[in-house]
Amino acid sequence: MDGPEKNTFWERVDDGAQPGYAELKTSGERVFDAGDLVALLPEGIHSVDNETSAVTLSLHVYGKHLNYTGRSKFDPALHIETPFILKEQ
Repeated sequence: MDGPEKNTFWERVDDGAQPGYAELKTSGERVFDAGDLVALLPEGIHSVDNETSAVTLSLHVYGKHLNYTGRSKFDPALHIETPFILKEQ
């Protein structure tokens, strides 16, 4: 990792019963820098921001291709949950 990376951690507060809908609240923030590690459980939700004008570099390691992990992306302001799918190149 090179440069600071701000992680915001989120907690889901709805029951997940309504497809495409999610209510989230922030549960914490931390800025990670060179040498820091973060590990998330499968239900962990986080967002990553670079709040500097410099390029930052981080390495993310997953157990399998992201399209097969059941991961979601969220829009907390609009309460939207959608599958996180990478486009094939």
